[in-house]
Formats: sequence, C-alpha cells, structure tokens
Amino acid sequence: MAILRFPTITGLEHYIFELPLNGTVFRFKFKYNSREETWYFNVLDLNNNILRAGLKVVNEWVLLRLWAARTGRPLGDIVTVNLGAVSAPPTLTQLGAEVVLTYSEGA
Repeated sequence: MAILRFPTITGLEHYIFELPLNGTVFRFKFKYNSREETWYFNVLDLNNNILRAGLKVVNEWVLLRLWAARTGRPLGDIVTVNLGAVSAPPTLTQLGAEVVLTYSEGA
C-alpha cells in the first residue's frame, strides 16, 4: 500500500493543486480561516464540480471518514500526520511543516 504526501504550501492562505489518487485526478482547494486559525479544503473533479466541501484539517484524523463510499470518492484515506508537538488544528505555518497530509491508497 503506497502512501503519498500532499503538496501543501506552508504560509500561503489559499491555493489549488491537482493530485492523482488511485488513477483519478482530483483538484484540491485549500483555504486558511484566520478567524478560527485553521485550514479547510474542498475536493473537486477536473470540471470544478464540488465532490466534498468544507473538510476541516484536524490532527491525527481520517479526513474522509464522514464521506460515504460512493462514486467520485477517492478510494483511500486522507490522514493528517503530526510531525511536531501540535495539539490544535494546524495553523497557517504548521500545515506542510509540522503537520502533513498523507493519502494511503485503498483497494
């Protein structure tokens, strides 16, 4: 089972990237909420159709847990890995540095 690290960008408040997961390319939109001091992201297809919106980045959590298995969902799991001593959700400069997002391929 392969583990892929997401190419998050430390310190940038809003960005988009595309990533192939199990042979399907997904678009990810990340946005930092400065009021809450936390990150959220959306998962889209390549036609910009929202597949899942408002996923909060939480430490040591399977982020697709509440996304029922159905057409359009990545087959694996997106999980945060805490490399430092971050106890709250990662802040603007912690995502990609002390906390990384990983994808473990499903069946």
